[in-house]
Amino acid sequence: MTRRYANFAERLDFVHSSRRSLLLVGLDPLVERLPAGLSRDASGVTRFLREIIEACSPYAIGFKTNFAFFERLGAPGWRALEQTRRAIPEGHLAVADAKRGDIGDSSEMYAQAIFDAMDFHAVTVSPWTGKEGLFPFLQRADRCSFVLCRTSNRDPSFQEITVDGRPLYEIVAETAAAWSQNVGLVVGATDVEALRRVRAGLPDTALLVPGVGVQGGDLRSAVRASVDSGGGKALISASRSILYASDGSDFAQAAAMEAERIADVISEAAGQHTVSGSSQPA
Repeated sequence: MTRRYANFAERLDFVHSSRRSLLLVGLDPLVERLPAGLSRDASGVTRFLREIIEACSPYAIGFKTNFAFFERLGAPGWRALEQTRRAIPEGHLAVADAKRGDIGDSSEMYAQAIFDAMDFHAVTVSPWTGKEGLFPFLQRADRCSFVLCRTSNRDPSFQEITVDGRPLYEIVAETAAAWSQNVGLVVGATDVEALRRVRAGLPDTALLVPGVGVQGGDLRSAVRASVDSGGGKALISASRSILYASDGSDFAQAAAMEAERIADVISEAAGQHTVSGSSQPA
């Protein structure tokens, strides 16, 4: 029987108590980097990710699927995306890194596609259209909308514009968090000061923290900034450092070893104070 949740916070607490991890494995498949022996197409992507998911599941709280890496492959890519979602085991979080955001019926269709047709538990969205544009996502009580706040790119442009002496990303964070209890925020590991500021102001809001590893974010600093203030919730995302830990036939085993290593570092950096408030290691 599928468990029902009153809200996303309840889902996150339950999944964490089961998984004992804060690691969210990012699925960003590049056909050009698939290991030898796999076809360089959507079929190869599906097989690759199935093995990655199976190998990394013991060390992860869930998986973040980046839609862009599937969409580039056309219709076969969409089939690979659906098959990848089905491969994520029950009891793990399934996050759609789709960066959606539109108005009216368009957002409603996006929400139905991601939450209903594909059954993702959370999605990344843009705040540009405001609360009205994101309402179809926000009204889903047991799902989370992770609003882009301070992304992990090196040139954040608009995000750091000063408004009344404060960076715009901080105002976006406070505004979006007030829209719904099911709002989370995307704050990249590449800007630890932004993580500290957002966490200090919003101690109970779920944070999705990408950018560790290949993108240059320091893992330990990002963890401490996002989880040690007020016991706030965080999902620490690592993608390519895990996916491409090996380009040989041992790619799944190598990915599992890297996932385990990162999960251990996250647990250590969090000081054994995890999203459920337990004093036991994650």
